[in-house]
Amino acid sequence: MTSVFSPSLVTEDTEKKIFAARRIMRTMEEYALLVAKAAVKEAEHVQLSLRDSLRVLALLENPPAPSSKLPAAARALPKRA
Repeated sequence: MTSVFSPSLVTEDTEKKIFAARRIMRTMEEYALLVAKAAVKEAEHVQLSLRDSLRVLALLENPPAPSSKLPAAARALPKRA
């Protein structure tokens, strides 16, 4: 094992402890990444009831008329170059 510390300051036992600590940290980082990926996957997946699914489809097929605020909001957008 190669140490980033001065060889006179680090014993073989300390080197082993540093190696073990790095391995534990890597394992914890891998676990945290797996948990985060699972949370994102769950948040991305929306499960609707049959009633809600039919409502969404009906709104897609027959969207409501735009409100009077829509043209004003469109005009407030920055102009494209």
